[in-house]
Amino acid sequence: MKEFVKGLHHAGIPVKDMDATIKFYESLGASVYLSKEDMDDNEPIRVVIFEFGGVYIETYERKIAAGKEGAIDHLAFQVSNIDEMYRLAKEKGCHLMEECKTEIQPTTYWPGSIRWFIIIGPNGEKLEFCEG
Repeated sequence: MKEFVKGLHHAGIPVKDMDATIKFYESLGASVYLSKEDMDDNEPIRVVIFEFGGVYIETYERKIAAGKEGAIDHLAFQVSNIDEMYRLAKEKGCHLMEECKTEIQPTTYWPGSIRWFIIIGPNGEKLEFCEG
């Protein structure tokens, strides 16, 4: 599968206070790449993606966030062939996140047409693979 991974795409961080998050990352010199209201499981959420030194940090406001210092929800890897990665993940018996068990998911807020799926590691870690 590693032949399709091109590098880290973004880290996803759930936050409880988006206004404080924006203030913090902008104070570090990060710029807002995208800011949008979205729906997730019929719950409105604010999504803000920062660009910081060529790395994207995806933050999304949740009523219930991890609540632990340093919590990162997922790491996302840019891939060159999402369909082949998905086929291989299923073939290898990877534990796919529930909404990814039957198909690759489209995004609703990244610019362009990003498609993704997430596998769950043995420690509960989420690894997203995305193309777009």
